[in-house]
Amino acid sequence: MFRQLSWSGAPAGTAGSAVSVFDRDAGNGRGYWHWAVVDIPASVTGLRSGAGAPDGTALPPGARQLRGSSGVAGNVGAAPPAGAGTHHHVITVSALDRPVLPVPASADAGDVESIIQQHTVARGAIVPVATR
Repeated sequence: MFRQLSWSGAPAGTAGSAVSVFDRDAGNGRGYWHWAVVDIPASVTGLRSGAGAPDGTALPPGARQLRGSSGVAGNVGAAPPAGAGTHHHVITVSALDRPVLPVPASADAGDVESIIQQHTVARGAIVPVATR
């Protein structure tokens, strides 16, 4: 499950935000999208613990989560298989130039990353590490 995440310092003109979680070491080097949330209102500066629940009820109003590599919406959590070595989970917050991204409901987290990048005015990331 997703823990609480806060951010600050969005530049003037930020119209919305997006958050993504990507394991760059999974999938035989292809990576694994754990989660993506788009259409987060600009007034929101964090996601509470449990925000990645599949039903989306813990997300801020207006925000929507996309399917990850697992094929389901919601954060499946960072749990690499035993013996898989070290996994770097890149958690990125992107400040966007529009409040709602042109993302179809059928899109998944991997599909939307290029759309997020096209509308990013600033971004920050943290990279927690998990080893099993």
